Amino acid sequence: MTSARPNLRSIALLTPGTFDDDHPVAGLEDTLDLFELGERLGFDGAWIRQRHLEQIVSDLAEKADSALGWQGATPVAA
Repeated sequence: MTSARPNLRSIALLTPGTFDDDHPVAGLEDTLDLFELGERLGFDGAWIRQRHLEQIVSDLAEKADSALGWQGATPVAA
């Protein structure tokens, strides 16, 4: 039995772009450093995931947990 190997033509990285509200420049610099490393390693592209709904989703999950009496038992992706 032979194992099929995927024929990858390109590869990219995805980062959440974590920036501290008090020090956003440091987070941006860390993300740019990550992109530079990706380029050196041969990555073809990079994406930053937007987090504009993260706080809203987290708040809604907490309210649902409270309403259902679960008290934090529902996993919420960061």
